[in-house]
Amino acid sequence: MRKAGWGALIAAALMSGSAVADPVADFYKDKRVNLIVSFGTGGTYGLYGRLVADHITKHLPGNPKIIVQHMPGAGGIVATNHMYNLAPKDGTTVGMLFKDMALAQVAQPESVRYDARRFNWIGSVNQYYAIVMTWAATGADSIERARQQEVIMASSGQGHHGTILAQAMNDLLGTRFRSITGYDGAGAMHLAMERGEVHARIGSWESIKTGQAGWIRDKKIHLIAQAGVTKAPDLPDVPLVLDLVKNPADRSMIELIDSGSVVGWSITMPPDVPADRVAAWRKAFAALMKDEEFRAAAAKANADIDPRSGEEIAAVINRVLASSPEVFERTRKISASAK
Repeated sequence: MRKAGWGALIAAALMSGSAVADPVADFYKDKRVNLIVSFGTGGTYGLYGRLVADHITKHLPGNPKIIVQHMPGAGGIVATNHMYNLAPKDGTTVGMLFKDMALAQVAQPESVRYDARRFNWIGSVNQYYAIVMTWAATGADSIERARQQEVIMASSGQGHHGTILAQAMNDLLGTRFRSITGYDGAGAMHLAMERGEVHARIGSWESIKTGQAGWIRDKKIHLIAQAGVTKAPDLPDVPLVLDLVKNPADRSMIELIDSGSVVGWSITMPPDVPADRVAAWRKAFAALMKDEEFRAAAAKANADIDPRSGEEIAAVINRVLASSPEVFERTRKISASAK
Protein backbone atom coordinates (compact mmCIF):
# COMPACT_ATOMS: atom_id res chain seq x y z
CA MET A 1 0.00 0.00 0.00
CA ARG A 2 2.85 2.30 0.87
CA LYS A 3 4.51 1.61 -2.52
CA ALA A 4 1.23 2.10 -4.30
CA GLY A 5 0.71 5.35 -2.46
CA TRP A 6 4.16 6.62 -3.43
CA GLY A 7 3.55 5.55 -7.03
CA ALA A 8 0.29 7.46 -7.17
CA LEU A 9 1.97 10.57 -5.78
CA ILE A 10 4.80 10.34 -8.31
CA ALA A 11 2.35 9.81 -11.16
CA ALA A 12 0.27 12.76 -10.03
CA ALA A 13 3.38 14.91 -9.80
CA LEU A 14 4.46 13.91 -13.29
CA MET A 15 1.01 14.62 -14.70
CA SER A 16 0.93 17.96 -12.94
CA GLY A 17 4.38 18.82 -14.24
CA SER A 18 3.48 17.91 -17.81
CA ALA A 19 0.43 20.13 -17.63
CA VAL A 20 2.58 23.18 -16.95
CA ALA A 21 5.71 22.05 -18.79
CA ASP A 22 5.07 24.39 -21.70
CA PRO A 23 3.23 27.53 -20.62
CA VAL A 24 3.68 29.02 -24.09
CA ALA A 25 1.82 26.09 -25.67
CA ASP A 26 -0.86 26.38 -23.00
CA PHE A 27 -1.27 30.08 -23.79
CA TYR A 28 -1.48 29.68 -27.58
CA LYS A 29 -3.71 26.61 -27.65
CA ASP A 30 -7.02 27.56 -29.34
CA LYS A 31 -5.87 31.18 -29.62
CA ARG A 32 -6.15 33.46 -32.65
CA VAL A 33 -3.13 35.59 -33.54
CA ASN A 34 -3.51 38.69 -35.71
CA LEU A 35 -0.67 39.35 -38.14
CA ILE A 36 -0.92 43.05 -39.03
CA VAL A 37 0.45 44.07 -42.44
CA SER A 38 1.16 47.78 -42.72
CA PHE A 39 0.13 48.03 -46.40
CA GLY A 40 -2.90 47.05 -48.44
CA THR A 41 -3.61 43.77 -50.18
CA GLY A 42 -1.91 42.78 -53.39
CA GLY A 43 1.65 43.88 -52.61
CA THR A 44 4.81 42.07 -51.57
CA TYR A 45 4.16 42.75 -47.88
CA GLY A 46 0.83 40.99 -48.16
CA LEU A 47 2.40 38.09 -50.07
CA TYR A 48 5.07 37.48 -47.44
CA GLY A 49 2.55 38.00 -44.65
CA ARG A 50 0.27 35.29 -46.07
CA LEU A 51 3.18 32.89 -46.59
CA VAL A 52 4.25 33.28 -42.96
CA ALA A 53 0.69 33.00 -41.63
CA ASP A 54 0.01 29.85 -43.66
CA HIS A 55 3.12 27.96 -42.58
CA ILE A 56 4.51 29.14 -39.24
CA THR A 57 1.66 27.92 -37.04
CA LYS A 58 2.87 24.29 -37.12
CA HIS A 59 6.18 25.46 -35.64
CA LEU A 60 4.57 27.45 -32.81
CA PRO A 61 3.72 25.87 -29.45
CA GLY A 62 -0.04 25.42 -29.24
CA ASN A 63 -0.47 25.86 -33.01
CA PRO A 64 -2.56 29.06 -32.90
CA LYS A 65 -4.65 30.17 -35.86
CA ILE A 66 -3.08 33.19 -37.60
CA ILE A 67 -5.22 35.78 -39.39
CA VAL A 68 -3.69 38.41 -41.70
CA GLN A 69 -5.07 41.90 -41.10
CA HIS A 70 -4.13 44.76 -43.46
CA MET A 71 -3.79 48.19 -41.86
CA PRO A 72 -2.49 50.67 -44.48
CA GLY A 73 -1.95 54.36 -43.87
CA ALA A 74 0.75 57.07 -43.78
CA GLY A 75 3.25 54.89 -45.59
CA GLY A 76 3.18 52.27 -42.85
CA ILE A 77 3.22 54.55 -39.81
CA VAL A 78 -0.44 53.95 -38.90
CA ALA A 79 0.06 50.21 -38.36
CA THR A 80 3.36 50.74 -36.55
CA ASN A 81 1.88 53.30 -34.15
CA HIS A 82 -0.99 50.88 -33.54
CA MET A 83 1.36 47.97 -32.82
CA TYR A 84 3.40 50.04 -30.39
CA ASN A 85 0.60 51.75 -28.48
CA LEU A 86 -2.69 49.84 -28.89
CA ALA A 87 -2.04 46.23 -29.84
CA PRO A 88 -2.19 43.60 -27.08
CA LYS A 89 1.22 42.97 -25.51
CA ASP A 90 0.50 39.32 -24.76
CA GLY A 91 1.81 37.76 -27.99
CA THR A 92 -1.53 37.56 -29.81
CA THR A 93 -0.53 40.33 -32.24
CA VAL A 94 2.48 40.28 -34.51
CA GLY A 95 3.27 42.53 -37.44
CA MET A 96 4.89 42.74 -40.82
CA LEU A 97 5.51 46.46 -40.55
CA PHE A 98 7.14 48.93 -42.90
CA LYS A 99 10.86 48.55 -43.29
CA ASP A 100 11.72 52.25 -42.89
CA MET A 101 10.50 52.70 -39.33
CA ALA A 102 13.93 53.84 -38.07
CA LEU A 103 14.18 56.45 -40.85
CA ALA A 104 10.65 57.68 -40.15
CA GLN A 105 11.46 57.96 -36.45
CA VAL A 106 14.17 60.48 -37.32
CA ALA A 107 12.64 62.20 -40.34
CA GLN A 108 8.96 62.36 -39.30
CA PRO A 109 8.93 62.80 -35.51
CA GLU A 110 5.61 64.66 -35.70
CA SER A 111 3.85 61.51 -36.99
CA VAL A 112 5.73 58.74 -35.20
CA ARG A 113 4.46 57.44 -31.86
CA TYR A 114 6.93 54.60 -31.35
CA ASP A 115 10.56 53.80 -30.60
CA ALA A 116 11.80 51.18 -33.06
CA ARG A 117 14.42 50.00 -30.56
CA ARG A 118 11.72 48.67 -28.23
CA PHE A 119 10.00 46.32 -30.67
CA ASN A 120 10.68 42.60 -30.31
CA TRP A 121 12.16 41.63 -33.67
CA ILE A 122 11.46 38.03 -34.70
CA GLY A 123 13.20 37.82 -38.07
CA SER A 124 13.18 38.95 -41.68
CA VAL A 125 11.94 36.69 -44.48
CA ASN A 126 13.89 38.58 -47.11
CA GLN A 127 16.09 41.63 -47.28
CA TYR A 128 14.74 44.64 -49.14
CA TYR A 129 16.94 45.27 -52.15
CA ALA A 130 15.87 48.68 -53.45
CA ILE A 131 16.92 49.73 -56.92
CA VAL A 132 17.05 53.07 -58.69
CA MET A 133 15.38 52.26 -62.01
CA THR A 134 14.92 54.54 -65.00
CA TRP A 135 12.74 54.11 -68.08
CA ALA A 136 15.09 53.19 -70.93
CA ALA A 137 13.51 55.58 -73.42
CA THR A 138 14.64 58.56 -71.35
CA GLY A 139 18.31 57.75 -71.93
CA ALA A 140 19.20 58.14 -68.24
CA ASP A 141 21.11 54.89 -68.14
CA SER A 142 23.66 55.69 -65.42
CA ILE A 143 24.33 57.88 -62.40
CA GLU A 144 26.51 60.04 -64.65
CA ARG A 145 23.63 60.64 -67.05
CA ALA A 146 21.39 61.44 -64.09
CA ARG A 147 23.88 64.21 -63.25
CA GLN A 148 23.54 65.64 -66.74
CA GLN A 149 19.76 65.64 -67.18
CA GLU A 150 16.73 66.09 -64.98
CA VAL A 151 15.15 62.76 -64.09
CA ILE A 152 11.55 62.91 -62.83
CA MET A 153 11.06 60.42 -60.02
CA ALA A 154 7.71 58.94 -58.94
CA SER A 155 7.14 58.64 -55.20
CA SER A 156 4.31 58.08 -52.77
CA GLY A 157 5.14 60.94 -50.42
CA GLN A 158 7.65 63.40 -49.04
CA GLY A 159 8.66 61.08 -46.20
CA HIS A 160 8.97 58.02 -48.44
CA HIS A 161 12.35 56.28 -48.54
CA GLY A 162 12.67 56.79 -52.29
CA THR A 163 11.99 60.52 -52.05
CA ILE A 164 14.53 61.01 -49.27
CA LEU A 165 17.18 58.85 -50.96
CA ALA A 166 16.73 60.69 -54.27
CA GLN A 167 17.26 64.03 -52.53
CA ALA A 168 20.30 62.66 -50.66
CA MET A 169 21.76 61.53 -53.98
CA ASN A 170 21.18 65.01 -55.40
CA ASP A 171 22.99 66.58 -52.43
CA LEU A 172 25.87 64.10 -52.21
CA LEU A 173 26.34 62.86 -55.76
CA GLY A 174 25.12 65.76 -57.87
CA THR A 175 22.23 63.92 -59.53
CA ARG A 176 19.21 65.85 -60.79
CA PHE A 177 16.26 63.80 -59.58
CA ARG A 178 12.96 65.67 -59.16
CA SER A 179 10.41 63.73 -57.16
CA ILE A 180 6.71 63.86 -57.95
CA THR A 181 4.84 62.65 -54.87
CA GLY A 182 1.31 61.42 -54.29
CA TYR A 183 1.35 58.15 -56.22
CA ASP A 184 -0.70 55.49 -54.46
CA GLY A 185 1.60 52.49 -54.48
CA ALA A 186 3.97 50.79 -56.88
CA GLY A 187 1.30 49.99 -59.45
CA ALA A 188 0.46 53.65 -59.99
CA MET A 189 4.14 54.54 -60.26
CA HIS A 190 4.77 51.80 -62.81
CA LEU A 191 1.83 52.98 -64.91
CA ALA A 192 3.18 56.54 -64.75
CA MET A 193 6.54 55.31 -66.05
CA GLU A 194 4.90 53.46 -68.92
CA ARG A 195 2.87 56.56 -69.84
CA GLY A 196 5.92 58.79 -69.78
CA GLU A 197 4.66 60.92 -66.89
CA VAL A 198 7.81 60.13 -64.92
CA HIS A 199 11.22 58.75 -65.76
CA ALA A 200 12.15 56.72 -62.71
CA ARG A 201 11.37 55.34 -59.29
CA ILE A 202 13.18 53.74 -56.38
CA GLY A 203 11.56 50.48 -55.41
CA SER A 204 11.85 46.82 -54.56
CA TRP A 205 13.92 44.64 -56.87
CA GLU A 206 11.82 41.73 -55.59
CA SER A 207 8.57 43.32 -56.77
CA ILE A 208 10.06 44.20 -60.17
CA LYS A 209 11.24 40.65 -60.72
CA THR A 210 7.88 39.19 -59.78
CA GLY A 211 5.50 41.82 -61.14
CA GLN A 212 7.32 43.51 -64.01
CA ALA A 213 9.44 40.71 -65.43
CA GLY A 214 8.58 41.87 -68.94
CA TRP A 215 10.36 45.16 -68.33
CA ILE A 216 13.56 43.28 -67.58
CA ARG A 217 13.16 40.85 -70.46
CA ASP A 218 12.43 43.62 -72.97
CA LYS A 219 15.10 45.96 -71.55
CA LYS A 220 12.56 48.70 -70.86
CA ILE A 221 14.35 49.86 -67.71
CA HIS A 222 17.91 50.63 -66.64
CA LEU A 223 19.10 49.75 -63.15
CA ILE A 224 21.51 52.57 -62.35
CA ALA A 225 22.08 52.08 -58.61
CA GLN A 226 20.87 50.11 -55.63
CA ALA A 227 20.21 51.12 -52.05
CA GLY A 228 21.06 49.22 -48.89
CA VAL A 229 24.27 48.04 -47.29
CA THR A 230 24.80 44.95 -49.45
CA LYS A 231 24.13 44.25 -53.11
CA ALA A 232 21.36 41.99 -54.31
CA PRO A 233 22.97 38.62 -55.12
CA ASP A 234 21.78 38.78 -58.73
CA LEU A 235 22.87 42.42 -59.29
CA PRO A 236 26.63 42.30 -58.69
CA ASP A 237 27.40 44.96 -61.32
CA VAL A 238 24.87 47.58 -60.19
CA PRO A 239 26.65 50.05 -57.85
CA LEU A 240 25.53 50.67 -54.29
CA VAL A 241 24.73 54.28 -53.45
CA LEU A 242 26.63 53.68 -50.22
CA ASP A 243 29.79 52.82 -52.18
CA LEU A 244 29.50 56.01 -54.23
CA VAL A 245 29.59 58.13 -51.05
CA LYS A 246 33.03 58.50 -49.47
CA ASN A 247 32.71 60.93 -46.55
CA PRO A 248 32.16 58.97 -43.27
CA ALA A 249 29.46 61.33 -42.01
CA ASP A 250 27.68 61.12 -45.37
CA ARG A 251 27.91 57.33 -45.28
CA SER A 252 26.34 57.29 -41.79
CA MET A 253 23.41 59.26 -43.15
CA ILE A 254 22.97 56.89 -46.09
CA GLU A 255 23.10 53.91 -43.70
CA LEU A 256 20.28 55.49 -41.69
CA ILE A 257 18.23 56.25 -44.83
CA ASP A 258 18.78 52.70 -46.12
CA SER A 259 18.44 50.88 -42.78
CA GLY A 260 15.24 49.29 -44.04
CA SER A 261 17.23 47.10 -46.41
CA VAL A 262 18.10 44.67 -43.60
CA VAL A 263 14.73 45.05 -41.87
CA GLY A 264 13.10 44.02 -45.14
CA TRP A 265 9.94 41.96 -44.85
CA SER A 266 10.18 41.18 -41.17
CA ILE A 267 8.02 39.87 -38.37
CA THR A 268 7.97 41.84 -35.14
CA MET A 269 6.07 41.90 -31.86
CA PRO A 270 5.13 44.90 -29.69
CA PRO A 271 7.20 45.95 -26.67
CA ASP A 272 6.67 44.18 -23.35
CA VAL A 273 5.57 40.81 -24.74
CA PRO A 274 6.63 38.04 -22.29
CA ALA A 275 10.15 36.88 -23.11
CA ASP A 276 9.23 33.20 -23.41
CA ARG A 277 6.64 33.98 -26.11
CA VAL A 278 9.14 36.11 -28.03
CA ALA A 279 11.68 33.27 -27.79
CA ALA A 280 9.07 30.78 -29.05
CA TRP A 281 8.33 32.96 -32.08
CA ARG A 282 12.03 33.35 -32.86
CA LYS A 283 12.53 29.59 -32.67
CA ALA A 284 9.47 29.00 -34.85
CA PHE A 285 10.66 31.58 -37.37
CA ALA A 286 14.09 29.93 -37.62
CA ALA A 287 12.37 26.57 -38.23
CA LEU A 288 10.08 28.15 -40.83
CA MET A 289 13.03 29.42 -42.84
CA LYS A 290 14.16 25.79 -43.25
CA ASP A 291 10.67 24.43 -43.88
CA GLU A 292 10.57 22.76 -47.31
CA GLU A 293 6.82 23.32 -47.76
CA PHE A 294 7.20 27.02 -46.95
CA ARG A 295 10.13 27.40 -49.33
CA ALA A 296 8.25 25.57 -52.08
CA ALA A 297 5.24 27.86 -51.62
CA ALA A 298 7.53 30.91 -51.75
CA ALA A 299 9.24 29.64 -54.90
CA LYS A 300 5.86 29.05 -56.54
CA ALA A 301 4.96 32.67 -55.77
CA ASN A 302 8.34 33.88 -57.08
CA ALA A 303 9.16 35.22 -53.61
CA ASP A 304 12.83 35.02 -52.67
CA ILE A 305 13.83 33.88 -49.19
CA ASP A 306 16.97 35.50 -47.71
CA PRO A 307 16.36 35.53 -43.95
CA ARG A 308 17.91 37.54 -41.12
CA SER A 309 17.44 36.87 -37.44
CA GLY A 310 15.65 39.15 -35.03
CA GLU A 311 18.94 39.81 -33.28
CA GLU A 312 20.52 41.00 -36.54
CA ILE A 313 17.65 43.37 -37.24
CA ALA A 314 17.72 44.77 -33.71
CA ALA A 315 21.46 45.41 -34.03
CA VAL A 316 20.94 47.47 -37.20
CA ILE A 317 18.07 49.46 -35.68
CA ASN A 318 20.05 50.18 -32.52
CA ARG A 319 23.15 51.20 -34.48
CA VAL A 320 21.52 53.68 -36.85
CA LEU A 321 19.41 55.22 -34.07
CA ALA A 322 22.64 55.78 -32.12
CA SER A 323 23.95 58.06 -34.91
CA SER A 324 25.09 61.54 -34.04
CA PRO A 325 22.65 64.46 -33.66
CA GLU A 326 24.33 66.00 -36.71
CA VAL A 327 23.39 62.97 -38.85
CA PHE A 328 19.82 63.16 -37.58
CA GLU A 329 19.60 66.88 -38.34
CA ARG A 330 20.94 66.46 -41.88
CA THR A 331 18.51 63.62 -42.51
CA ARG A 332 15.60 65.79 -41.34
CA LYS A 333 16.72 68.65 -43.58
CA ILE A 334 17.00 66.37 -46.59
CA SER A 335 13.58 64.91 -45.83
CA ALA A 336 12.08 68.42 -45.53
CA SER A 337 13.63 69.52 -48.83
CA ALA A 338 12.72 66.35 -50.74
CA LYS A 339 10.12 67.24 -53.33
